[in-house]
Formats: sequence, C-alpha cells, structure tokens
Amino acid sequence: MFCGVGYGSQLLATELGCPVLGIDGSGEAIEYANRHYATSLTLYSHKIFPFALPAQSLDFIAAFESIEHVADDRRFSAMLTASLRPAGILILSTPNQRRNALEQNPNAFHVRHYDPLDVVNMIQGLRDGMVLRMEKHQNVYRMAAGLISGVLPPEEQGVCDGADGQFSIFVFQKSSGPATSYPGSPSLIKPIYANFADRILLAGVAVSKDTLLLKLSLKAPVDANLRLLLHGYSRDASGAEVFHNWDRAINPPLLSWQVGDSMVLSFSLPQEPLASVHRMEIGFFDEFDTANGWPPLRLTSGEPVFSFDPRSFTL
Repeated sequence: MFCGVGYGSQLLATELGCPVLGIDGSGEAIEYANRHYATSLTLYSHKIFPFALPAQSLDFIAAFESIEHVADDRRFSAMLTASLRPAGILILSTPNQRRNALEQNPNAFHVRHYDPLDVVNMIQGLRDGMVLRMEKHQNVYRMAAGLISGVLPPEEQGVCDGADGQFSIFVFQKSSGPATSYPGSPSLIKPIYANFADRILLAGVAVSKDTLLLKLSLKAPVDANLRLLLHGYSRDASGAEVFHNWDRAINPPLLSWQVGDSMVLSFSLPQEPLASVHRMEIGFFDEFDTANGWPPLRLTSGEPVFSFDPRSFTL
C-alpha cells in the first residue's frame, strides 16, 4: 500500500509465506506487477483513494511512502487501521519534514511531508487502539543546505534507531481488545514536544476536570526509581502564590513498556486546586539529593522541567 510495480509485495509474500494484496493508483504499475511479479500468493489491484478495505480482515499492512500522497490522510489512516484484525500490525514510513522539507524538495505527487510526532499523534488519535511499538529512521539522499543533491551509496542507507532521518519508519500495533477509555477523546490531547534526557518524550497534555492526561513515549529503558515531578501553582485570596506538590512514582506502568511504546497515562488530582492552577511543571527524576533532600537530581541532558498553563490544555 501503495505497491508500485509490485516487487515489494512479492518479496513479502515469499518471505512470510502468506497471501499479500498490493494496491496502487497507477494502472500501468499494476499491469507491470501482474506481468512480472504475480505469484500464487500475490494479488494486485488498481485503486485510487477513497476506497474501502474489509473491516478487521488483515493481519498486517505495509504502507511505505503512502500517506504523503493522500489529501485526506486522516480518513486514509482510519481506513487502514479499521481493516486490521485485533493485534494487527501497521508498518508505515513517510518523508520527515524536519530533514526532507517538501518546500525545499518539491514532489508533484506529494501532498505533504510529516513531522514524526504528527504521524504518531494522528495514528494513535484514531479510535482503533493503535500503539506505537517501534520508531526508526533512514537516510537515502545526499543533502546540501536542505536540498537533495544525490543518492547515498547503499551501505549508508541503513535503518537506524530514532526519528531523526530523512524518512521516518513506524510500527504500530492494534489493541487486542477494546481501546482504553479516557476522559475526552485522545485525539483532543494537544501535541507538544518535551524531551527528557532522550529517555522519555512528553508528546501531549490535556486536562479534564480533576484528571491530567499525559501522552508519553519511551525512548530508552528506565529504572525502578523513576518518579514524576508534578507541581502546580495557584493564588490565594490575597494574591500570594500557593505551591502544590503532586509528585508520584510512575515506574509500574513505565517498566512494563518496551522502548518505542507510546501511550496515555491518566492522573487524578484534587479538583479544587486544579481548577485554580495557572501554571504546572512536569519533569522526571531518578533520585533525590541525599544531602539536602531537594531539589531532585533531574534528567538534565534534556529538558529538566516542562512548564505550561493547564487552562490552555483543557478538554
């Protein structure tokens, strides 16, 4: 999806030993695929979106450099995820706007290029319980001042960890049961980008009455001592600032994650103080300063604390 002339679909079918459906918007490409790459395990079809796939019928979908071709990318993505069976896999790749900007490298067939975080938010914001399992990147081109100047030799085009290359690669998995319910739609969680020591990415925040929602992505293993630094600041009747400490351990859910996982955590907070809070701070720390007890030894190679006004993140 989209399969081009079909050699990748044939390769997947051969390696996995299972039937593979290849779809492309080019009739000429599909005709070529049927002539040169048709096997008993491959089926090629000419379709231009919008089209539909049977709900919960597919074990996996490989959509390499596909979503950037579709104007209604959210509708297209929703169709893909709806067609996956429970626990099905979506492998998706797309150009990284931060490293391969469409404005600098125009492509008549591309509608847009994506910030990696936008892809994660879009797929996980759908109603099919999609969870990010892996995030990689790949460089393909020689670049000069942001412009493509050539192609890298094959030995330099390997897939690497992280999301900092010219092409982003994601592996999402569909929930095997009903999607977890949160106050308000997860798609309403407002995206942000705060990187804590290259270990935890805070990708979104939302506040709903007495509940704080944090969308977190695990970038590297964490240890059992990890705690969430969570502070609030309000004002009393005299105008004096009042400090609220809601620090807590979050290691049980985090320790069960795999690197690359992304999910929403929900924290219940006192409703009355939360309604009056004008500033919150979020951070993560491993241990306390044993001599003074405070401040904690924060993960300072990234952002030590992310500060925000919760009123701007209300659902």
